[in-house]
Amino acid sequence: MQPPCLLCGHHPHYRHNICKACLEDLPWAQPPIVNQTLGYAYSACALNYLPPINGLIKQFKHQRNLAAGCLLEYCLSKTISSALLEQQLLLPQLLIPVPLHRTRLRHRGFNQAEFIAHGLSKHLHIPMCKNLCLRLGDQAPLQGQNRRQRLRHMQGVFEVNTKEVNSRLHSIAIVDDVTTTGATAQALSSCLQSAWPNPLHIQLWCLARTPAPKTQLEW
Repeated sequence: MQPPCLLCGHHPHYRHNICKACLEDLPWAQPPIVNQTLGYAYSACALNYLPPINGLIKQFKHQRNLAAGCLLEYCLSKTISSALLEQQLLLPQLLIPVPLHRTRLRHRGFNQAEFIAHGLSKHLHIPMCKNLCLRLGDQAPLQGQNRRQRLRHMQGVFEVNTKEVNSRLHSIAIVDDVTTTGATAQALSSCLQSAWPNPLHIQLWCLARTPAPKTQLEW
């Protein structure tokens, strides 16, 4: 017998810990692909950071609920696959998970962005490199800060390991869990662009984006 769906707890699921009905009812991001002027070309997000997704992401990050992580990674993989098929995105040559500082990594026990990137790498057949970028400081959470504050907070946070730079690469996707203002991806993109010897096309691939404050909860 198949175990029940992770969300409704009733219907059996056959893949990725979710039944068909709950999968269709998720708060999918519309549009999933957005043109950017933040140092990276596109942001691709599968979902809106609304119930039940916000709860699943918190369980995944802070309680190491890997079943929730697999479900979320599947949603992003599904979104990216469709966008690539419809030629809305350029296929990157490398996936880069947003790094955690070693203190946060030791406390949490794993990097959620690396977990997502590993799944995407496997499903989409794109190499992943977790050692290209380093996080130099253990910053306080950015919740409640506006974009200008977040950008100032992120200055000098990342460093590129020049030993891992491959000048033959020209297209990279940064992988993260949630994007709000894009400040983290912008800071990491700027760091990569500065370290790269040639022009670099950068995308952001993210599980969820924080919607506008007045977005209605429909789930």
